[in-house]
Amino acid sequence: MKLCKGALHSEGVWLPADTDHFFKRSAGLSDQFQSQCRQCRAHYNRKTPRQAYGWVKVHRVQFIFIELENRVGRKEAARRCKINSAPWKKIIESKQQHVEKETLRRAIEQLRICRSNNEVRNRRDIQYGSAKRGLPEKPPTERKDFYRPHGDTDTEMRRKSADRA
Repeated sequence: MKLCKGALHSEGVWLPADTDHFFKRSAGLSDQFQSQCRQCRAHYNRKTPRQAYGWVKVHRVQFIFIELENRVGRKEAARRCKINSAPWKKIIESKQQHVEKETLRRAIEQLRICRSNNEVRNRRDIQYGSAKRGLPEKPPTERKDFYRPHGDTDTEMRRKSADRA
């Protein structure tokens, strides 16, 4: 018997420890079973639109993450969505193919809050950490005061390389 505490069995259910109820582990521990039963794993991986579990392709929702980053900065946006800044960067740069629906839901929620409060932070205040230090923040007045003055990363990179030449 093995205890499953997956998405379907949050209270914990004892199931027979066999291949009909549990998947085997793959690398190095092939004699052990996974911690969640087959049904809970299938429940987590299912991609139905009305439910909060599953995955969404990044190229369909990338604009949400980009706008949120342009409004409050990369680290702050990642902190508000409760993910690390490394996966956030992969989402922005299209190096990651899928994003979890729960992360997407948090990003949409934070973007709605930023839009309703009309929150756009000054680039220098983001870099200096004015909010964390308790200093007053300056509103962005010029185009150069925004986190990304020209919108996307490719345009920004071309502009910087043209300035160096």
